[in-house]
Amino acid sequence: MKKILCTLCLGLVSLAASVSAATIELMPEITAITGQGYNSAGRLANNNITAADVKAWLGPAGRADGWYTTTGNGDMGWGSASVNTANQAISLPNMPGTAGVCAGLKMTIENIQAYSGLTFSFSLTPPGTGPTYTYSVWYETTDGDLVELCRGSRGNNASQWNVSYDVTDEQLAAMKTNGNGKVYAVIGSSGGTNGNNGIIRDISLEGTLAVPEPTAASLSLLGLAALMLRDGDLVELCRGSRGNNASQWNVSYDVTDEQLAAMKENGNGKVYTVIGSSGGTNGNSGTIRDISLEGTLAVPEPATASLSLLGLVALMLRRRRV
Repeated sequence: MKKILCTLCLGLVSLAASVSAATIELMPEITAITGQGYNSAGRLANNNITAADVKAWLGPAGRADGWYTTTGNGDMGWGSASVNTANQAISLPNMPGTAGVCAGLKMTIENIQAYSGLTFSFSLTPPGTGPTYTYSVWYETTDGDLVELCRGSRGNNASQWNVSYDVTDEQLAAMKTNGNGKVYAVIGSSGGTNGNNGIIRDISLEGTLAVPEPTAASLSLLGLAALMLRDGDLVELCRGSRGNNASQWNVSYDVTDEQLAAMKENGNGKVYTVIGSSGGTNGNSGTIRDISLEGTLAVPEPATASLSLLGLVALMLRRRRV
């Protein structure tokens, strides 16, 4: 049993040492898109979009997390985006003569403190030249204000548009300190030939989950049993004896903190054990079983983090889009 326990402990340490980080998909699956009208005088679908526009369209109190689209009603004559849930794609139709079309996301990152990095990305395939496309990403503060993380635009280009943005360390630190976990993304289209569609695919917000590396001391299990000093001298850790007793002898000795400190400082990793017998009736034998030298490996939280990582990866696999 002791050997099995040691094997399991070493296996866990190996996992903690070899897995330093994992990437988790944070963006929810596209299951539906809800129409939500808004009049921003054309700013929502172009590069003049403001925090106030995003807040008014996606961020009012009580508006649930999810995907939203501008609608065809209102003075600006907005068009509507649609989704293909099987392909996890969003279609942005060209609507010349209107303020354009927007798809927007409101989402919440749970336990943002656990992440050391965030990456927003998507691919957009235009129907040809003509349309102008824009995107922007924002986070919400605990005061309810929206802060821009990134934005971009591209027009009159028929090639695929691949966007990837890594949130900076400074931005992520601010999100952890002042954010409430809510994130907003807006992708818009304007102009182009009526009836054609731009297709958004592989839209993603990935979080890098950091697993701290175990300290060097955590991996020094072999040093736990050091006995021979570096200069070749031997230092006794323990000894004992028993005679004239027919009952089983169960021995257990815990190396003291002082002894272990000396072994770490001066030992070379070698250990010696001697068990002897003398006297008794000729031909009889004493049997030694379960001889063991167990080391308690102190891993400060990374082992726990590794187990949590396995759970998060399992959730990621369940949520991974086709």
